[in-house]
Amino acid sequence: SVFATTDARAIMDRNDIDAVVLATSDQWHALHTIWALQAGKDVYVEKPVCRTIWEGQRMLAAAARYGRIVQAGTQSRSDPGKAEAVKVIKEGRLGRIQWIHSLCYRRREPIGLKLPWYPDWLDYDRFCGPSAMTPLARNQLHYDWHWQWATGGGDLANIGVHQLDVARWFAGDPALPSRVMSFGGRYVVNDAGETPNTQLAVYDFPEFPVCFEIRGLPEKPGVKAMGNARGLREGVIVQCEHGYYSGYFGGALYDNDGKRLTSIPGDGGEGHMANFLAAVRSRRAADLAAPLECGFIS
Repeated sequence: SVFATTDARAIMDRNDIDAVVLATSDQWHALHTIWALQAGKDVYVEKPVCRTIWEGQRMLAAAARYGRIVQAGTQSRSDPGKAEAVKVIKEGRLGRIQWIHSLCYRRREPIGLKLPWYPDWLDYDRFCGPSAMTPLARNQLHYDWHWQWATGGGDLANIGVHQLDVARWFAGDPALPSRVMSFGGRYVVNDAGETPNTQLAVYDFPEFPVCFEIRGLPEKPGVKAMGNARGLREGVIVQCEHGYYSGYFGGALYDNDGKRLTSIPGDGGEGHMANFLAAVRSRRAADLAAPLECGFIS
């Protein structure tokens, strides 16, 4: 029979558990990871691996102290198509990178606004964990925690981590940028959400700027269709001197007139979990496609 529990510590305490997969709401990621490492487990932790720099530093220290395998859930790092595109750009076939535009144009419906309530069908205190156990004002408990600051960080901390991680990969995995500028807000909808549904963040890296853009609203009132950038609604555009890459799962290379040069198929990183399990068996952290430090920086 399958062992089920509402207390993660009961999993960490089991000697027959070698590794854990963490897909909770964001406020739990750091603490669950550290508990698992202290218990001698390997960890696969979904993005964002942490919510603050301090949390990430504590996670890295724990991984080093206990010598465990930790994979970040940035699945694109295991996408062979993306790896091929990164190789092409690094070889300079389109010239030097000028800028990178990461984008998420995904319509986000209002999450409701109602009188404060508590879900009575689970241990809500434990669900909140290190965050305050405040009542809900949205319609549903699950997923929409992404749009509350106590448990999520909006699409910048959701889809954005995937796209920014890909942008860093194309850029040669630089460390933190020297400056970040961000502006936006939560517009049009009147709901319990707190995080932006429209946002632009610009990252000042030494070689070139990287920007991430959120559009959670349709392109104009009265329609459901989303806008696009060069035909792309979700993914990364890498503009080089003599052309650009555009894509999400795989993608394509184009010249500066928009003519497609080469298609690069991809699978979105279907082998990411297999990569983690292979590293668990080999005990070689270098085998990981997305080690913790990489997920932390992204």
